[in-house]
Amino acid sequence: MSISAYAQVPLPGRNCDQDLVQNDRCLSFLLSSELRDAEVLSIVRFVRSSPGSVRGRCSIYSISGTRDAPSVFILCGDFKGQQIALRRQGSAWLLVEVKDIVA
Repeated sequence: MSISAYAQVPLPGRNCDQDLVQNDRCLSFLLSSELRDAEVLSIVRFVRSSPGSVRGRCSIYSISGTRDAPSVFILCGDFKGQQIALRRQGSAWLLVEVKDIVA
């Protein structure tokens, strides 16, 4: 059985209840994993920090996978995005793979 929910992680100093537009980084995203709140926060902060070739200013569409190897899909505009594979390394995240997606 899979569990799906939505999560939202506000940007510092930003009220995410107003003036949201398409691909806004404050939009809620699909969470289809059994991650704890602290894990979701740390994944979002890591992705938003733009490690490697990750486009951290794009909006998160979904987080799935396991607690030790989550996968993050981000939207970077119409028909563009990235699939990001992570792996837990102690208390930090390691960037495993970034795939650019163009539909």
